[in-house]
Amino acid sequence: MRKWLLSPFHNQREDVLLLFDYFQEKDHLNNDSKLKKELVFQKIFPGEPYDDARMRQTIHFLQKCMEDFLAYKEFQEEPTRRELLLAEGYRRRNLDRLLEKALKGLNESQDQSRIKDEGFLQTNFLIQSLEYKYISEKKRTPDTNLQAYSDALDLYFIAGKLRLASLITAVQKIYTQDIQVGLLEEALNYVEAKGLPELPAIRIYYYVYKTLSDPSNETFFFSLKDAIFQYDHFFTPEEQRDILLLAVNYCIAKMNTGVSRFIGEAFDLYKRGIENGALLDKGVLNHLTFINIITNGITLKQFEWVRQFIENYQQYLAPQYRENFVHFSLAKLHFEKREYQQAQRFLMQFDYDDILFNLIAKSMLIKIYYEEGEFSALDSLLESLRTYISRKKTIAYQKNIYNNLIRFTKRLVRLNPYDREQKDKLRKEIEAANPLLERKWLLEQLEAI
Repeated sequence: MRKWLLSPFHNQREDVLLLFDYFQEKDHLNNDSKLKKELVFQKIFPGEPYDDARMRQTIHFLQKCMEDFLAYKEFQEEPTRRELLLAEGYRRRNLDRLLEKALKGLNESQDQSRIKDEGFLQTNFLIQSLEYKYISEKKRTPDTNLQAYSDALDLYFIAGKLRLASLITAVQKIYTQDIQVGLLEEALNYVEAKGLPELPAIRIYYYVYKTLSDPSNETFFFSLKDAIFQYDHFFTPEEQRDILLLAVNYCIAKMNTGVSRFIGEAFDLYKRGIENGALLDKGVLNHLTFINIITNGITLKQFEWVRQFIENYQQYLAPQYRENFVHFSLAKLHFEKREYQQAQRFLMQFDYDDILFNLIAKSMLIKIYYEEGEFSALDSLLESLRTYISRKKTIAYQKNIYNNLIRFTKRLVRLNPYDREQKDKLRKEIEAANPLLERKWLLEQLEAI
């Protein structure tokens, strides 16, 4: 940034450079006492009386220079946009040979591009637009690229419309928003009448939209899953992650309605995102995604895969989450393998200030104490859990879940194993209770009595 300000092409004011240097000095930007305008003014214009208009003018010019620098840096990050603007510059200046060379280079770059997303189709459209302007201005011939120009616009528009419709549909499943997606039906009808083109940006988002808008038709999901495995490498890692998580969220919604086979489908998608790195955001794996992957793997009894995953991918967790979430994950793994001593050891090391995860950890300990016959420790834990949730004001829904767990666990402990009538009554109550996350475990323990 300082080199930018030193260039007379970008800045010719010494006060702007002095102000920048002052901001960079020590820790001035983070110290309010060092940012008082009167003090700063004396550093830039020593010995002169304070002039607020002059101070604001210096700040204005520095801000303008910084904005120009930021725009330049963003421009440098997108070489295709640079080449397009350069080609347009050649056209406006009648530099025909350079324009033809630039257009050839742009077309070759498109042919060689690994990324085939909506932006790729937009670039195709812009190239066709440039070529049309050049042909119509210079060659005066009916043999133009109008068909290619029109086709490029159609594909770019359809890809963008399907992508936006998919995102809007996903948002509307969480928030009540009345957003009208104009020309969507026309875009869908066009694609369905012509047949889905072998273009990742259209094929993927067509199936994303159909999956989200018609969740009862599972055929669309499986077509989407096939398309993800076939085409995901044509997208940037960020967009791969977005597409993958839209598909995973569909699986989670299905799992929440009791369709257990979608646990495996979500697990396949998670594994895909791990293998191709799409689930890593700037080299970091979200701690909740980490837990979701482990939970899915454990549910499917993929114990060895889960163990290796924890070992190999804990390094990608943010440092503030790593130790606690590794302990929590290992506790879940050992618990499901019925290795209760190891699970209990890792639970005792778990110390994370999150209500939900603390409740899950405590529910695991409840099941361990019950199954190991440690009824004194169990009774103490149940009472401490009751106190814990009564003091928390932000978990109204969870209170019902865990109060039910406490109540039914206590009744299991007190149940007369020879009283069939009492046993049948408890079974019916467990089956009817709502909400109750541990219903399956409670019924298993009841049957074992």
